[in-house]
Amino acid sequence: MSEKTKTITTPAGTASLPPGPAVARTPRHRRPTGAPPPLPHPVSVTTRAWLILAVVALAGVIVISVRAPSLRLDDQVNTAVLRFFARARTPWLTDVARGISAVGSGWGATVLGLSAVVLIIAFRRWRHLLVFLCSLFLLEVAITLITAGTTRPRPYGVLIIGNWTGYSTQAVTVAVPTFLLISIAYCLVVPGRPRSYAKAAIAVIVAMVCLARLYLAVDHIDDLLLGVALAVAIPVTAFRFFTPNEVFPVAYRNGNTAHVDVTGRRGEAIRQGVRDQLGVTVTGITPVGLASSAGSTPLRLRVEGGPDEYLFGKLYTKGHVRADRWYKIWRTILYGSLEDEHPFQTVRRLAEYEDYALRLLQDAGIGVARPYGIVEITPEREYLLVTEFFDG
Repeated sequence: MSEKTKTITTPAGTASLPPGPAVARTPRHRRPTGAPPPLPHPVSVTTRAWLILAVVALAGVIVISVRAPSLRLDDQVNTAVLRFFARARTPWLTDVARGISAVGSGWGATVLGLSAVVLIIAFRRWRHLLVFLCSLFLLEVAITLITAGTTRPRPYGVLIIGNWTGYSTQAVTVAVPTFLLISIAYCLVVPGRPRSYAKAAIAVIVAMVCLARLYLAVDHIDDLLLGVALAVAIPVTAFRFFTPNEVFPVAYRNGNTAHVDVTGRRGEAIRQGVRDQLGVTVTGITPVGLASSAGSTPLRLRVEGGPDEYLFGKLYTKGHVRADRWYKIWRTILYGSLEDEHPFQTVRRLAEYEDYALRLLQDAGIGVARPYGIVEITPEREYLLVTEFFDG
């Protein structure tokens, strides 16, 4: 490679570019390489565990309900456990258990659900609200199908001293409040330590409700297990997949929702991706120009090569593509078709389009920022466009 011209290969193509900043380079690796992306988007271990638990519990209930020997053995085990709780009954403890059971069902669950919806709307977390409502609908459908397929009676062999209605399968009175509490944690509680504390509190509350129901001899143990498993697996999977913390963070601070957090795992992923795919070592990441940017997250990248060597990066996510799509739809509705353009369907196409436009203008002799290439952070979800940095 000569001193006057450098050839840079990127996902958008190959171009001969004039000399740029004296940025130190290392060997690069174009994706896909077979290695995991800098910031993968997998289903976590805990999510898989809850899904497996829900499937196993549901399969166990179905097997027990259709096989007489299994049902007989299960009823005997449940009756023995419920009798153990019945031997501990006292007047004051019965009043406490009835109060806990009443708060967790009926009007208590209704007030909790309406309060959650009002707070989500107040903080304008529309995507979280949509996921919450869809998950609630899916839970209702699952409860309806399970109830229709497995009509299991209430426990026998021990006196029931609590209020109940319908069949015992999947313990609706435990499933609904558990679902609402988990949804509140993912919609309104900040990720990290606060959410961990909230989940621990939810576990204690759900355990108290389950113990109260067992004390009152209203539900079987496996019915409670199935209800809790469904109520946790459905919202956890939905929120983690459709509203990941990296893209849709729950935060209580002023700022544009289009600007994503570039610290923590994402910051490390940006450094790794730029180093592996562009051969440039990033030593610092600083957001710049956030007040005038709503379609991306603009960054100043401090790189090796000198104390004042910087590059400019624009981080695009799926949220930016959706915002661009809705903006063009509403503009067409209000003003009609102003120009021959179509919404971008993927994040990769959006980054490739801007990279191509910069190279086209540069080849035409128009002064634009020198493009360095595109960095794939998460396949089809996050891409970083790297260009020359103009100070001021």
